Amino acid sequence: MEPPSTSDHPPPDPEPPPASDPEGAVIARVLAARPPCHQPDPPAVDAGDDAAVLADGMAWTVDTLVEGRHVDGRLSPEDVGFKAIAVSVSDLAAMGARPTTALLSLALPSPDPAWLDGFARGVGEALARWDIRLVGGDTVQTDGPRVITVTLGGPVRDRAITRTGAHPGDALWVTGTPGLAGAGWRRADPPAEALAALRRPDPPVAFALSLAADALPTAMMDLSDGLGTDVPRLAAASGVRLVVDPGRLPDHPALADDPMGHRFAGGDDYQLLFTAPAWATVSLFALARAHGVDLHCIGRATVGSGAALPDGSWPKGFAWFAPPAPEGA
Repeated sequence: MEPPSTSDHPPPDPEPPPASDPEGAVIARVLAARPPCHQPDPPAVDAGDDAAVLADGMAWTVDTLVEGRHVDGRLSPEDVGFKAIAVSVSDLAAMGARPTTALLSLALPSPDPAWLDGFARGVGEALARWDIRLVGGDTVQTDGPRVITVTLGGPVRDRAITRTGAHPGDALWVTGTPGLAGAGWRRADPPAEALAALRRPDPPVAFALSLAADALPTAMMDLSDGLGTDVPRLAAASGVRLVVDPGRLPDHPALADDPMGHRFAGGDDYQLLFTAPAWATVSLFALARAHGVDLHCIGRATVGSGAALPDGSWPKGFAWFAPPAPEGA
């Protein structure tokens, strides 16, 4: 990683998001308005990745869950509390950072004691799971649904892994079973394993930290919005073309009704998507076995841009700000 610049001007903004990434376009518009900043220590990793890494080596991320949009009645208050922490843990893991410190903001229509007690138990379970200290936050009343925002920080233990380092010839890897949590959300009658994946994400933090310590990934990101959206993001950040072989994707009975839809547009995986040189294959599988992580090589990086299946097509991914369907569609 290059040393931080000491210029009075902000570092260059990230590459524009793919045209199919309206959420990225929203963020890009905000970042484009940033004024010059004269602080002496600019971030080591600026906006545009899973987390920012400050000059002191601390990584910071923020995530929001909106009731009815991200979570619904399939999740108990305990599940919501646990998940609120887990989704930010996944971001830090993808940077090679160990989560240590959390801030929690709650916008609530009313202080329902039963909901709050369950939510707090779930938050506490997640804090204990990853040894995180909750140090503060904010509460506010809202006329709308419950909104939970977590800001999470932690030190980069060895080196930050960004989205920008993939090279042609690298293999493309994924942990877990992409689409399993998506099936829990998208299916009317999801099986127990799909619901469990949706309710209690389990990002492979220790595995991610070991990957960073061994300098195995060339690029890495949190897989949270489905392969259809996140693979193009990784490709755009690294300036390569990522070709995914559907036959290499892990299978599961819960995906049988719509395997491509769940995997590519389901989201909520909170796993790792990364590239690594071919020579690292044996080491990667050994590390995965040591950590009990399910690891699959699902494709490769080539010269070019964007993401593709072997036939050149690419399935539609998930987008929060999806464009409206044309009239008559």
